[in-house]
Amino acid sequence: MNANIEILFVESFKTADIVTRSEIKKFYDQKIGHVDDAILEARVSKLIFKLKNRGQLFPIKRGVYRLNAKRNFSLTADNLIQKIQNTFEKQYSEVLYSIWSSQNLHQFMNLQPFGHFYIFETEKDILESTFYLLKENNINVFIKPNKDIIEKYIAESKNPVIIKQIISRSPLDKSQIMATPTIEKILVDIFCDRDIFYFYQGNELKNIFINTFRNYHIDYSKLLNYADRRKQKAKILHYLKENIIDSKSPLLL
Repeated sequence: MNANIEILFVESFKTADIVTRSEIKKFYDQKIGHVDDAILEARVSKLIFKLKNRGQLFPIKRGVYRLNAKRNFSLTADNLIQKIQNTFEKQYSEVLYSIWSSQNLHQFMNLQPFGHFYIFETEKDILESTFYLLKENNINVFIKPNKDIIEKYIAESKNPVIIKQIISRSPLDKSQIMATPTIEKILVDIFCDRDIFYFYQGNELKNIFINTFRNYHIDYSKLLNYADRRKQKAKILHYLKENIIDSKSPLLL
């Protein structure tokens, strides 16, 4: 691999937000002259592989890459989250779960909520037993609350924890000591669960989407696959096209 090709590639696309595999092939073909398609594919694959390993090229969906790296989103875990995790895992060490705090969204918003709540998701069969387990450990817990309960009780209570069923094949980050949702799951959930996240709708929902997309690495395939699991893919795509991303972007094709 000619190192000059790599330098030329990075220089040529340094101002681009995204680059597709077809654009990389076109660039390579122009720089080295026409070669057999199989050879061109192999060389393009090698270029992509090398730049990814160096941290210069970042895949964001199949055949679409970003040259300018954004940060990976990570969630903070406070003392209550650690207590919930420890309590749950002592009883259910092998059961799927996810936990996070809505406070992580406040950095993206203009209007700051007065309080925050926690979302704990686990498998359907143990929702009720999890509710009693956490309640017995003096955790302020609510199971599958409706909007009325949220507005009357949860919004005004201290450190409320909402327990709900986890969607199968939810995108989770299990690299830390506890399972937390990825940013893609969070964005889809606040879009879908409007009763729970009623304070995060309207202009604030748009602010959250814009600011996360602007500052953090988003895996579009992961986001849309999860939206499809929640039967909201078409609505999410429409929302992204209307508010977040150019409708002609290859990200949405």
